[in-house]
Amino acid sequence: MSEVRATFEPGAWRDFSKKHEQLRVRIEHALTEYARGAQMDQIAVWGAYGAGKTQFLFWVAETAVLRGFTPVYLHLNDLLSGFPQDGSPDAFSEHATAVVGAIVSQLQAGKETPGLLRTFRDSHLLEFVLARIRAEVGPPVVLIDEVEQAYGTLTKIVRADDLSPLRAWLEERTFKVFAFAVGSLYVLGRADRERLYIYPIPPVQPTCAKALFPDIDECVVNALWWLSRGKPRHLLKAVRSYRTTKPSTGVEIREFVDGLDSVSQAPYEGESQNAVPAAYPST
Repeated sequence: MSEVRATFEPGAWRDFSKKHEQLRVRIEHALTEYARGAQMDQIAVWGAYGAGKTQFLFWVAETAVLRGFTPVYLHLNDLLSGFPQDGSPDAFSEHATAVVGAIVSQLQAGKETPGLLRTFRDSHLLEFVLARIRAEVGPPVVLIDEVEQAYGTLTKIVRADDLSPLRAWLEERTFKVFAFAVGSLYVLGRADRERLYIYPIPPVQPTCAKALFPDIDECVVNALWWLSRGKPRHLLKAVRSYRTTKPSTGVEIREFVDGLDSVSQAPYEGESQNAVPAAYPST
């Protein structure tokens, strides 16, 4: 399956539905309370491939730095390096807090380094953050992506009888937002799950899509929505491609459709998921 990688673009987040709007408002309220020194509930979003989880984390990073916080974007796997086998949840919390602290110190230095780029993974996001970090950095907001890639390993190397390796770190006061694939959400240890407020990344509502792209004919927006199966990342890529090529003939339309990414049809991510082309153009 061809990949649709999220890339950071300032202002790229859109309220694709009322639920997207509610999720945005929930995060904005949480950041306001966090700025006042409140102990925040930790948040997680979940969804299938292409649902917009990473794009959402990028938006949180953008919003956080504009409000004076220090966003730290990383993958959960980044926190496994250097952690000893058979450590306790408290030890993992101390380790993760130290890793985040080291990243904050690097950001405070104000220079893009290979280590920071490996952590943030998106050079545009890192440049945006570095350009807006204040001399006295604000409290960190930690954004943890690709949890499904590392949570299983974490349960094996952290000594937790209830299989909840994150529980102590979730109680640490730094505000955190996690992104989960659907399958990994269900393998969370109970104590970890109970410490998270979990929200789905909803699909795009067609009526919202029409309002967001008024320069494109409604019939075309409907078609792009169907080709993307309502998944934000696929839809945004289809819209960008359509605006660039403006296909009109049969040959151009077929080339346009063939150029779209395959879309996941299953709610789970991994090797067993069913991915199909956006459409099967007939010959």
